[in-house]
Amino acid sequence: MGGHQASVNHVTFSPDGNLIATASDDETARLWKPDGTKVATLKGHQASVRHVTFSPDGNLIATASYDETVRLWKPDGTAVATLKGHQDSVRHVTFSPDGNLIATASDDETVRLWKLDGTKVATLKEHTELVYRVTFSPDGNLIATASGDETARLWKLDGTAVATLGGHQDWLGHVTFSPDGNLIATASRDKTVRLWKPDGTAVATLGGHQDWVSHVTFSPDGNLIASASGDKTVRLWKLDGTKVATLGGHQDWVSHVTFSPDGNLIATASGDNTARLWKLDGTKVATLKGHQDWLGHVTFSPDGNLIATASNDKTARLWKPDGTAVATLGGHQASVWHVTFSPDGNLIATASRDKTARLWKPDGTKVATLKGHTEPVSHVTFSPEGNLIATTSWDNTARLWKLDGTAVATLKGHQDSVYRVTFSPEGNLIATASNDKTARLWNLDLDPLLIQACDWVGDYLTNNPNVSEEEKRLCN
Repeated sequence: MGGHQASVNHVTFSPDGNLIATASDDETARLWKPDGTKVATLKGHQASVRHVTFSPDGNLIATASYDETVRLWKPDGTAVATLKGHQDSVRHVTFSPDGNLIATASDDETVRLWKLDGTKVATLKEHTELVYRVTFSPDGNLIATASGDETARLWKLDGTAVATLGGHQDWLGHVTFSPDGNLIATASRDKTVRLWKPDGTAVATLGGHQDWVSHVTFSPDGNLIASASGDKTVRLWKLDGTKVATLGGHQDWVSHVTFSPDGNLIATASGDNTARLWKLDGTKVATLKGHQDWLGHVTFSPDGNLIATASNDKTARLWKPDGTAVATLGGHQASVWHVTFSPDGNLIATASRDKTARLWKPDGTKVATLKGHTEPVSHVTFSPEGNLIATTSWDNTARLWKLDGTAVATLKGHQDSVYRVTFSPEGNLIATASNDKTARLWNLDLDPLLIQACDWVGDYLTNNPNVSEEEKRLCN
């Protein structure tokens, strides 16, 4: 999907998957059909378009811009309204869960609420620094905002300030609702997490970290909170603010924390070259030692029976939940940047700076090395049905592979490094994002592509004496 004249900041599918929207520094958003046909260029903004989103029913598109406005559009590209009133850049725009309201957050220290016809409902004026984030509660009855003024605030839908979640002594980087919407958690650079009721009542200050709190999350059942910090620890808390445990032992920053799918284990990855597994009572289950450099990623398999870690030491490793080392996925010649399980958990894929991706069985057996990229492989992912792998590279291409490692196609067209690839939910499209200022869509109707390719090279494969027997069978 080329045509933008500057960096593409955001790309998203409509809820039904029938449209794609892109937002760009070239002051436009663009709408596209899944076959790559351009539907419309949404022109009118006078500065960078930072974000674009569809309403829950897909009948409206909202764009947020550094020109201090938000604009609404129909899916056919018709301009519906310009939401004017902000006095500085608009950072974020979101629809309420029922789609009947729009909330915008701005550097002008306000959040504004709007009806779908563009009528302003309220200006939420209380913050004294720019507003980083606005979110609706799960039931849509409250709004939470996080600001550089060291507070989070709660608001009713009519714009009434319910509460100032004040008390933090430094800026807030994260605010989140519990799964049932009955609690709000805020994380701050002031080394604390704070819990609040939806009416703004302070429930607890979770103090104890010795460095900034980068992230806070609730367990899948909502009964525990985990906070990760630059102080080399993760802390677990009950909903009443009681500290359950300090997960201490890491010797460097904690890069990632995750709950197992069933919520019974916690995994942490650290700059100290280890991952650690913990029970919910804070008991350490295991230290996953073996990596020789920092870990950037840890993930559970879909069934929770394996853990995979990726490291700068050129390996990925597999572990059982009891901490037993299952396998070292060695062979890469440079950092392993990403590790992922196939949807059924029967394969693992790793992406490396060594210009390859590798496929492995859960017992650590190498299935294939996906060779062909000429620069580092930045990302690897499985298709939703698990029968294809897509890789992206700094060599300006994405590549498709079968599960046996056979190269299916090279997606050429980007003019700079490709950093990310994702499949559409139904798996028949691929979207790629590149440093060349474009996002591109690719159709996965591969049969015509393969037939055409074999028509081109069939004689060569059959008659060239330098072609191996295996290569001669590629088009059989």
